[in-house]
Amino acid sequence: MTANIKLREALHSELDDMLSIFEETVRTTCKDDYSKEEIRAWVAAADKVEKWKQKLIHEYLIVAHIGEDLVGFGGMKGNDHIDFIFTHVQHGNKGVASLIYDQMQSFAKDHGIRKLHSHVSKTGTKFFEQKGFQITQEQSHVLGDVTLTNFTMEKEI
Repeated sequence: MTANIKLREALHSELDDMLSIFEETVRTTCKDDYSKEEIRAWVAAADKVEKWKQKLIHEYLIVAHIGEDLVGFGGMKGNDHIDFIFTHVQHGNKGVASLIYDQMQSFAKDHGIRKLHSHVSKTGTKFFEQKGFQITQEQSHVLGDVTLTNFTMEKEI
């Protein structure tokens, strides 16, 4: 399946599709780990289009396509912080997130980075642990009027 997946840097014209994947993924894959109120607050971040436009300008954003379809995306702040990885719900557990992650790790290595960091949701910890990350801290993140739990994770590369 991964042979059909093509990676490249994100284009501004893909922002709507990225936000759609973000919202659907959070609503669907995180529902067992977060309350309805927490998911509502998290999904509200998709409404902050200017913030996402800034990510397109200032972060290393990768998109994954199968044919013309956007099936996942990921972003890095600086050269050492994985900001996010989201996969379309219909393409979960098919290697999309792993390919995006592998590309980000290569990017970091190419820039002389020896340790990667990320703030990972409860839902995402299993994926990151499979990639060799370890939880270093549980933390609270305030979104609007709701506090979400996530984890600081890191990995030597």
